[in-house]
Amino acid sequence: MTAAVRQGPVELKIFLLGSLKVELGDSDVTLGFRTKKERALFSYLAVESQRIHSREVLAEMFWPGRPDGYARTNLRQALTGIRHSILLQETSPPFIHISDEFVQFNTKSQFLLDCIQFDKLLKDAKDHNHKEIVFCDICASKLTEALHIYRGEFLEELSIPGSNVFEEWVMFQREHYFRLLLTSLQYLINHHQNLGDLKKAQEYAFKQVSLAPLEESAHRQLMTILVYDDRRSAALEQYEICRNVLENELGVDPDVETITLYERIKSGQSLKTLASSSMTVQTNLPTQFNRFVGREAEIAWLTDCLEGGIYRLIAIVGMAGVGKTRLAIQFGSSLLARFPDGVWFVPLSSIDSIDDIVPAILAAIGISSLEKNPLDRLQRYLKEREALLIIDNFEHLQNAADFLFDILKNAPKVIILVTSQQRMNYQAVSSLYLRGLPYPQGGESDHLLNYAAVNLFISRANHNLPGFQLDDENAPHILRICKLVDGLPLGIELAATSIRNYSCEQIAANLEQNLGILSTTMQDVPQRHRSIRAAFSQSWDLLSEAEKNAYRKLSVFQREFSMDAASSTTGASIQVISSLVDKSLIQLN
Repeated sequence: MTAAVRQGPVELKIFLLGSLKVELGDSDVTLGFRTKKERALFSYLAVESQRIHSREVLAEMFWPGRPDGYARTNLRQALTGIRHSILLQETSPPFIHISDEFVQFNTKSQFLLDCIQFDKLLKDAKDHNHKEIVFCDICASKLTEALHIYRGEFLEELSIPGSNVFEEWVMFQREHYFRLLLTSLQYLINHHQNLGDLKKAQEYAFKQVSLAPLEESAHRQLMTILVYDDRRSAALEQYEICRNVLENELGVDPDVETITLYERIKSGQSLKTLASSSMTVQTNLPTQFNRFVGREAEIAWLTDCLEGGIYRLIAIVGMAGVGKTRLAIQFGSSLLARFPDGVWFVPLSSIDSIDDIVPAILAAIGISSLEKNPLDRLQRYLKEREALLIIDNFEHLQNAADFLFDILKNAPKVIILVTSQQRMNYQAVSSLYLRGLPYPQGGESDHLLNYAAVNLFISRANHNLPGFQLDDENAPHILRICKLVDGLPLGIELAATSIRNYSCEQIAANLEQNLGILSTTMQDVPQRHRSIRAAFSQSWDLLSEAEKNAYRKLSVFQREFSMDAASSTTGASIQVISSLVDKSLIQLN
């Protein structure tokens, strides 16, 4: 007997901001999904509904490393489970199109997705034709509605161990919507503060601090509002809360700006109005949960380069693991006030095609790329804006450099900061060549704390083993560790993760035997940074066969060598050896 098809609109409601919840009509069908992977697959298809997904890609995504037949069988069973959960065969139009080779969520079906609602409300507020958002009641209403939609972090508590691609996708979505949530709170705080409704402003400011306790700006804003409400004692208490959180979680003191505000409140001075008149601080910079160490000279160089006003395309070049991304994020975070239209971080490590760069930039900014010409959409958006784009991991997309110049040509107030393992061969690019952190070159162990490499090891070791500090016994071994990894930040950080199980002397001895042992299993570390081997593999894949052959033969050199010696030993041309320099696998002194 053929099943009757339900006629008329049957609405499917999908809630992903918080724990997964799915309603079909008036019925909650969440428990109809038999496994976590069915829930994960269904959620992924709903969010990525604008794309057609091949069964092969989905099978590898959720059952990686399994034989193709096994993975496809599991995918077929999961799709069958989803069919039963949402009564796919009984609804018209169907919520999901499923063929022998492809799967896609049907955007023309009757469905509601809380993520789409959330995005639309924020976009409507951003695009609304108001003079100043902080005085716009219409936008305040939309942002308040958006806060009610956000029940918790994206797909709260749903994890698929082993499915790294899905896990990274979820982490990206969580960060994206969390940042949008904080942005909404920021606008509402400013709105109610400017209207003089300090009680409501405090309510949202306390919520912001509770959600992002490591964001000092949130603490400062709450302190300021408390002072305006004649609650100076509460403002001083909030400073102590901020100081304790930073010390306990990051091992750092508050910023100078926070301390200055505290001193002004403590002394009874009046405060200037700090309310923002617009969306002045916009960013998707990844939150950093550990202390930034060193690179003072590099940051000074980048600052001088930016202030010179000549170079608008700046590159941080260096080998994998040298800290290019972290330096770019740190530098970008110091420029939030300078770029009122945003500091946007665009990761390209998972991008394989030049065609995917524009959608990646649009996604970073938070703009839909569904138009027929996304490049035109991007250029229209950036044309009159003052923004900083941080293009991360550009080494495998060097052929797209002309596209970056096109952006700068059409958007005269935009600056682009690129990180790359490979030198960008353009005279219009100002390049900073990054090396390992400095450490004592001799055998002396005095004044080790003056060296960034040593400070980084101590900082990360203390994070893994609270109370760890430099002493006469471990000092020479820490110095040896820094020398063995040549000050490479990734090597130092990976070595420090072993401090709970090994002494500094044991770590150094192990490294002398094999640097390849450096690795970590920490889930919040990107896959490419979980081991020295993984980092090197990324660099290796960028080489031609001639470059690989030459690099293998260069392993006979244990110390410095000349270009002529390298060429005669490997039989490779000077051009091939030079290309290894350009790709940060050989360093020039």
